[in-house]
Amino acid sequence: MNARNRKALSDMFDKLTTLTDELQGIHDEMEEANDNVPESLQESERYQQSVEAVDEIDNAIGSMQDALNTLEEINNM
Repeated sequence: MNARNRKALSDMFDKLTTLTDELQGIHDEMEEANDNVPESLQESERYQQSVEAVDEIDNAIGSMQDALNTLEEINNM
């Protein structure tokens, strides 16, 4: 791999790391908000949608981590 490609991969890694961190922050805020919902509202559709959104964000973070690991492996070749 040439230096230009290695630099491009490194830049992508950095950008994806930043995005992953930002998404983790959103996840944490939403999860904390869900944790503070009174029990009487935890059966509501809005609460259930929020819980599902947190789960999907968690899945997205996992996918982003997988991509980061792959970029790191490629950069180490």
